[in-house]
Amino acid sequence: MNSRQLEYFVTLCRTGNVTSASEELFLTRQALSKSLRALEEEVGSRLFVRKSNGVELTEAGHTVRDSAQQILLMWNHALDRVSMREVERIIRLGVHMTHITDEAIDFCMAYQDKASNVRIELYDNEDYTSLFKLLRENRLDIANVRKRPENEDLKWFKTRDCIVYLMVHKDNPLAELDSVDFMRDLKGCRSYVVSRDTIAEMTPYANEAGIVLEYMTPSLLALRVALNHNRGVFFSPDISAKMLASETIVARRVDAFPLETVNYFVYRPNPSALIVEYLDYLQGFSSLPVHCLNGQPACRRP
Repeated sequence: MNSRQLEYFVTLCRTGNVTSASEELFLTRQALSKSLRALEEEVGSRLFVRKSNGVELTEAGHTVRDSAQQILLMWNHALDRVSMREVERIIRLGVHMTHITDEAIDFCMAYQDKASNVRIELYDNEDYTSLFKLLRENRLDIANVRKRPENEDLKWFKTRDCIVYLMVHKDNPLAELDSVDFMRDLKGCRSYVVSRDTIAEMTPYANEAGIVLEYMTPSLLALRVALNHNRGVFFSPDISAKMLASETIVARRVDAFPLETVNYFVYRPNPSALIVEYLDYLQGFSSLPVHCLNGQPACRRP
């Protein structure tokens, strides 16, 4: 006995006619009759008798019909539940890994534990213009960036203001300052930049301040090595400065930093219900701690 035989029999009971049942099930009369005979043999009793105007259930037929309806209902419910578990919903989140902390990633990924059948895929890209392009091409659902899009074809919301730190070797004279002024104190410095978009934005201000910009492939390890050898400095938002700070690499707050220092989540208009739910969850990103690294413990934004 299998679920298909029960389905065939219940359909016959409902239609009351072999011809009507076979048409509804897209079977030949012969195939349906063969399946019903096999069911009767397994039950060990006749389930119906043929009449001129259709079929009439026997007492055993009524019993089997009632049980078969309950079995099929439970079976279909089980199949629906299994299907729901197996249909995995995916959210594609674009980030710049060098500019985001493990705790921020953990926060974004934790939604997987709160929602049913959701998997978050992270896509790393150093440039916000590339992330915007991926959003427009429907290859990303959401992007975490420090600059909002200028065109109105993308939507965004602000999550937090950032503190910008100068990451510098402890033996560098700049480490002796409590804070540094971008336009006044950094003349002649070599600054590493891990985003070509940021280089393009910062170049006019760096030229005015006498700062030499050098592109570096995004890598925390490469940055640490360069900073540990006192070869240059690095401007870092507080959300990632904590990952670079060490006994030899210190952070000094930057005053008058010329670029936007805000964190945004960007997405396409008319998002799906799943993306809307995730965007609501991401509003909590603003509660992540702002790390005050000038010799002070981590603190939260007021």
